[in-house]
Amino acid sequence: MKIDVKTSPFFPWTINIMGIALVFLAGIVIFFHFLIGLALLIGSALIFTTHYRLMIDLDQRVYHDYVWIMGMKHGKPASFEKIDYLFIKKSHTVQNMYARVYTTTLRKDVYDAYLRFSETKKIHLVTRESKHRLVKQVKSLAAQLGVEVIDYTDGEGKTL
Repeated sequence: MKIDVKTSPFFPWTINIMGIALVFLAGIVIFFHFLIGLALLIGSALIFTTHYRLMIDLDQRVYHDYVWIMGMKHGKPASFEKIDYLFIKKSHTVQNMYARVYTTTLRKDVYDAYLRFSETKKIHLVTRESKHRLVKQVKSLAAQLGVEVIDYTDGEGKTL
């Protein structure tokens, strides 16, 4: 049985908004300069189709963590013995914003989901700012894989 899921977008939301603007701009420009309009459309298609995916073949015991770009897969497959569990961790992010006169530091907590294999390998699945949204996404994948979800956000692991 093969499971193939989109884990997270490749580009941030600001680039996706730029992709929407490119579509509108291409719709106008294509009537005046066909090649320029076509190039803008291809650029927007690149933005909208690029994302991270995970394919797990439970029969062959192979996983493929890759970037999907306009139908092409970029990444190397690897084998595994068995899947132990999915787990969630809390991480802290820091972003510095600089201006001429001052510096602002933004700190926030984010939640990361990982898939752990028996050989002590783990792969990062997705990062979300909302723990509720992350749990919802991870639980559906865990149900497909037949594994449990363990929450380490409070320090000690508890099964969800």
